[in-house]
Amino acid sequence: MLSVPGLSGPARCPLLRHATILSILLALAAFGPAGAAAPPEPARPTEPPPRFVQSAEDRGFAIVLTSPTEPWVNGRRTIRIEAIIPRDDTVEQVDFFVDRKLAFVDNDEPYVHTFDFGAEIRRHTIEVKALTKEGRRARVSLVTRSVDLTESARGRIVTFTAMVRDAAGRPVDRLNVSDFSVTEAGSPQPIVHFLQGPNPGSMAVVVDPSVWDEARAGLEHFLAALPPPQAVALFAPPGAATFPAAAPDQPEPAPAADEKAPPAAAPARSSPGTDVPVVRAATPFTYDLAALAASMPRGPAAEEEEEDATQENPEARPASRAPRSADRSDLLRQAAAALGARRGPRLLLVVVAAAPLGDEPFGPQWPPPETTKSPAAGKEAAVPAHPAQPEDAETLDPLAAALDEARRSGAAVHVIALPAPPGVPWHVAKETQRTLLAAVEASGGHYNEALDAASLQSALATVSQTLRHQYVVTYAGEAPAQGGWKPLKVEAAGRDLVVEAPRSVYLGD
Repeated sequence: MLSVPGLSGPARCPLLRHATILSILLALAAFGPAGAAAPPEPARPTEPPPRFVQSAEDRGFAIVLTSPTEPWVNGRRTIRIEAIIPRDDTVEQVDFFVDRKLAFVDNDEPYVHTFDFGAEIRRHTIEVKALTKEGRRARVSLVTRSVDLTESARGRIVTFTAMVRDAAGRPVDRLNVSDFSVTEAGSPQPIVHFLQGPNPGSMAVVVDPSVWDEARAGLEHFLAALPPPQAVALFAPPGAATFPAAAPDQPEPAPAADEKAPPAAAPARSSPGTDVPVVRAATPFTYDLAALAASMPRGPAAEEEEEDATQENPEARPASRAPRSADRSDLLRQAAAALGARRGPRLLLVVVAAAPLGDEPFGPQWPPPETTKSPAAGKEAAVPAHPAQPEDAETLDPLAAALDEARRSGAAVHVIALPAPPGVPWHVAKETQRTLLAAVEASGGHYNEALDAASLQSALATVSQTLRHQYVVTYAGEAPAQGGWKPLKVEAAGRDLVVEAPRSVYLGD
């Protein structure tokens, strides 16, 4: 506590700058013995100071909410205040309220309370009331934000992310909501919510089983560099043993008395003709990225070394082992189902061995590509195994169908392609690359190829940069007469600006 005549309070409190005696002391400190101004200190690239919330004064008494200061809270957080109080008075009682319920009563310094806000980021009202022995009163409150923008909205709400780049490919920041325009199926849509910079989101990371060993170290560094708060889920074998899904016959746990019930989510979809178990979002997604990185399972190569080491001692071998391989399409469908149950911005990061190496080989492909009659030319023409339109999901190949499910959830698809395995024909790898590129371009994501560990780190850094510079746009639209896919056009005012945003939005069946 810092004491001045007639006033005492914390040194960091902004109210002290109004004290007369303190102003005189600061003015004297600014000059040396000879009256010359002291040389200015060099500027330091520090983070902006937190914005404390201060109550109104009651005869010189006020309180300052010093924690939390950020707009999004979850988990166990400390609610802390500091008091500005005249010297002839003392604080008698401090009441902490969360969501209009009394959570704690404190009578001694420091005035703090630790509260569990739950695993998800939801809207909460934090209120602190203080009373002194002389009857002075102060009240301060903070309303936090929710990831789910539809929590209190009426009608249809669509949220997506947009990345704006200049002609040189650099991110463009500091755009305002008035710089964006959104058109759905030819009709302009009103933007009702707009955010810039790092914002809470849900990211599903799908790793091809064949490249898990090569990608693990880069992913650990990537998780450590992500801007908070991001909820991340990992889908890679043997990740099923690390993040088990909740049993379908077990009911969801009831929320605590001081927690909000989660908003009702639409049932997650699965690809046509498949029976994919729904991965409950609360199980795989976590904001504790350090714990997620520490619990990353070892890849198939590490397991093979362990098996060789335990062949001579069968008792040392674990009783059960997660499968060493899994189809990447199944992993993508599980990730799409989990993302479909989330709210707010969504991102699907796919690390896959699919980049074709070298130039196109000479000679005919083997096996030959499928052919069909071209209605325009009336002759045989080679076509890909899946159509360009996502509406005909029944005819898509498994990979394209899984990516289509991710797009239906509203996720932006980011792909990092590692070299295709040596046994995969060039034309097969090229077709897989086309499928991935189509999903990336349609969802407003980004595609990178990583041929070595250094380029993998660079590609992962590009995803992290996107989260730091992207915009979150929400618009309210009228209920459509017919569901399905609707074209979406997002533009930003400015010369030579390129907007990476979804090209269509799925409005249900």
